[in-house]
Amino acid sequence: MEPQLPTIEAFAHYMRGATTLFFLFWCVKIYYYRKRNRMMRLLFFATIFLTFSYLKDGIFIISAWKNSIYLDNIVKIFDLLLVPLVCAFFIEATKPGFPTRKQLFFGLGIQASFIPIYMFFPDEIVFFLRIFLNDGNGYNYHNTCPSVLLQAP
Repeated sequence: MEPQLPTIEAFAHYMRGATTLFFLFWCVKIYYYRKRNRMMRLLFFATIFLTFSYLKDGIFIISAWKNSIYLDNIVKIFDLLLVPLVCAFFIEATKPGFPTRKQLFFGLGIQASFIPIYMFFPDEIVFFLRIFLNDGNGYNYHNTCPSVLLQAP
């Protein structure tokens, strides 16, 4: 006998699929407007990145991988590459031309550097530094770091 999927979990999977399809459809619609201005180009790249982020989470369907803390942390680090893109979009909306390409690539490069670092040195300190870089005060959103590291001296 197979275990039954709870209704709330089935609904969550349904909404995740619907959200993925929405962002995929939105990418297709924005594709034609991406050359209009820089803000639309940043919105297109952020949306396509978000779509691929939702699709990449499909790797957790494989039962051997769904409980891997190592893989979960890599996915979380990869997801935070969206932060500089969304920030650049909002800064571009309020002050056009301010986030230069060099600044954007620098922000993305810093975020992306944590992926290979964590792959070769899978330590909680690397994961903590990535969280600290995004939040600024070291607040732990995912409860994956030891609480000793988060205490003030």
